[in-house]
Amino acid sequence: MGSIRCFVAAELSQEVARRLEKVQAEIRGTGANASFPHANQMHLTLAFYASLRESEVEEKIVLLRQALESSRQVSRQFAMRVQGVGFLPNEKFVKVVYTGIESKELIELQAHLARELDYKEDRKFFPHATLARIKDASQLSKLRELGVKFEKTEFGECTVEKVFFKKST
Repeated sequence: MGSIRCFVAAELSQEVARRLEKVQAEIRGTGANASFPHANQMHLTLAFYASLRESEVEEKIVLLRQALESSRQVSRQFAMRVQGVGFLPNEKFVKVVYTGIESKELIELQAHLARELDYKEDRKFFPHATLARIKDASQLSKLRELGVKFEKTEFGECTVEKVFFKKST
C-alpha cells in the first residue's frame, strides 16, 4: 500500500469559522487563483505527516490517544484566540493566507503531543488556520490590501474541545 498524508488537529468553532468565511469571500473577490478549505474543515494543525504507511497510521492513533490521556491540557478545556490575517511564507511570495491563533495552553499541548508522537519539524510551531492556498501571484497587491484590512481583526475565541487524527484528502 502507498503512503498516506495525515494530520493531528484541533477544530475551530462554527461561530469563528463563519466569521472566517467572510474573509474567504473577500479573498475570492480579489480574483485570486486559490483553493479554500470549507468552513466545516477549518482547523489548526498540531502535527502533519506527509507520508505514513497504514501500520504507522494505526500506531500514531494509539500514541495520540495515550498522549491525550496523559495531557493536563486536555483534562480541561481551554480557549484559543483567533485573530489577524497574514501570509506564508511572507507577503512578497504568498502561498497561504492564514489567520493567527494564540493560546499558551495550545503551545503546551502541541509540545506535549510532539514529544509523545515523536513528531519533529524543521521549524518552530506556528499556530494558524489556513484560509486559502494561493496558486499564483496575479492578485498579490489585492491580497496585501486584505492583509492590512484584517491585520488586527479579532475573529473570536473558541474552546479547544477535541483533538483529532485525520487522513488528508
